[in-house]
Amino acid sequence: MAENVSGSQRGAGYEDVRSDEAVKLAMDLIDVESLSGHEQPMAVVLKEWLEKRDWVVKLQEVEPQKSTVDGKVRHNVYARRPGISATRTEGPRVLFNSHIDTVPPFFGAELCDVDGEMIIKGRGACDTKGILAAQLLALQALADEGVDDIGLLYVVSEETDHSGMIKANELGLEPGYMIVGEPTGSKMMRLQKGMLKVRLSCRGVACHSGYPHLGVSAIDPLVEVLHAIKHRAWPSSEELGETTVNIGLVEGGQAANALAEASEAIVMFRLIQEPEGVLDAVEALAAEHDCAVEVISKNAPVSLEVLPDFEADVAAYNTDIAYFKLPKGRALLYGPGSIHHAHSRIEKIGVTELKDAVEAYKKIAKSCLGRPPP
Repeated sequence: MAENVSGSQRGAGYEDVRSDEAVKLAMDLIDVESLSGHEQPMAVVLKEWLEKRDWVVKLQEVEPQKSTVDGKVRHNVYARRPGISATRTEGPRVLFNSHIDTVPPFFGAELCDVDGEMIIKGRGACDTKGILAAQLLALQALADEGVDDIGLLYVVSEETDHSGMIKANELGLEPGYMIVGEPTGSKMMRLQKGMLKVRLSCRGVACHSGYPHLGVSAIDPLVEVLHAIKHRAWPSSEELGETTVNIGLVEGGQAANALAEASEAIVMFRLIQEPEGVLDAVEALAAEHDCAVEVISKNAPVSLEVLPDFEADVAAYNTDIAYFKLPKGRALLYGPGSIHHAHSRIEKIGVTELKDAVEAYKKIAKSCLGRPPP
């Protein structure tokens, strides 16, 4: 049972935990609202934190997110040590990466006791504000030890259209190793599933619902297509498991007493193979009901680097990795926190796991720096 540690319950132990560097930074970052499309406050906070510690910071402008009506210009955050010359266009050899956007709704940080274990709750606690805190502290510790060939790239819109990572390719960075932070349960992922996100849209002819023969509902064919998608047998593999499908958003119609003039749905597949096969099947199903298909984003499964001494697993979710060009480099996927808690009302990260991640990220970076170029 979770208990908010507050008021008279806040003894010396609580203050010790709350004042811990990793806990304080994680909670401070969680309290910066940065929903996808509105990440700019987070970029500003990160820039200030890094520049106070003598990092050379570049904010890269990213256009407003297309799906956000009131979206504004945002910025990716790239930082390097002064020892990496500005003329070295490929950037540092080891690049830490994660994203600064979160899914809605926003809720602030809260330090809680769950059966004697201290946890931090809040939007982004594990996806990925807590991870950012662990990476930042690991990077700073490495810098304090005199390690220069390191940097970070934090991007916008990972949760939506990957526009931040796509834009980041224009920086021309070519790290040997990119350490990507996502909630992996402190395991190192050896594979991640691919992804296909599509928008299905149907057009109708509006009329009074008392005289349906005068119009055509845009909702009826969409329902038929979605039913066919949900009940189709999709590919599976022993290594990556099932292709899964989620009908995430559905909207349509203008009134209960009128046939719908338009409808649409956004559907996401988690793939175990190249996206083209599933896309072809979706387009065929949609064509049977005169529905249009628009690809929002797609990518194949990704093979990842795994270091010795780390437990390995497979990620059933997607990340930005597939959208960053690594012609000679390798990506590693690791982070504290469970993906099972991400995007939920109970998003959280354990304090012990968060603090352990700082040392784990240092270990990963040093291991990569000690390896020959891939």
